[in-house]
Amino acid sequence: MTAMKQWFRALTILLAGCAADPDSTTYYLLSDTQVPTRQCSAQLGTVSMPGYLNKSNIAVQGSGNQLIYANTHRWAEPLASSLKRELRACLGNGEKPIVDVFIDHFHGATNGRTVLAGSWRIRGADAAQIHSETLAQQGVGYDAMVDSQRTLIQGLCSQICSNLEQAESQSQP
Repeated sequence: MTAMKQWFRALTILLAGCAADPDSTTYYLLSDTQVPTRQCSAQLGTVSMPGYLNKSNIAVQGSGNQLIYANTHRWAEPLASSLKRELRACLGNGEKPIVDVFIDHFHGATNGRTVLAGSWRIRGADAAQIHSETLAQQGVGYDAMVDSQRTLIQGLCSQICSNLEQAESQSQP
């Protein structure tokens, strides 16, 4: 019986050690605590993004068309919620015009670059405005990648605000 107790004790210790393994997952927020660098007066309408971004795992493009989902690096909240909050902060609380945003690509890559590609459109306008930007990460790792993604969203906001301001100034006599 003593050998059986020792075997059971060893098994219990082994299983307790496995259960005590700490979660090494790191969670990231797209939002920043700073005030947006650019703000205009519009209303955010629809924000759409591709299905591959509907995961909590951060997406990274590998070689070619390969997409890698990080196992231990995740968004702290749904990316769609973060994108909407960042865009609303930039666009302000205006009633008109209503701006719809369509994200086609939004991810980092193993080569250290981050991409945001898509378009936006003022509701009722004939044509959408294309936005495509690639940015080199300032540093390595997921922190640097998320910082680059935040910068790319700010660039999209700047483009929208600039175009809205230009359209408004042209419509005034």
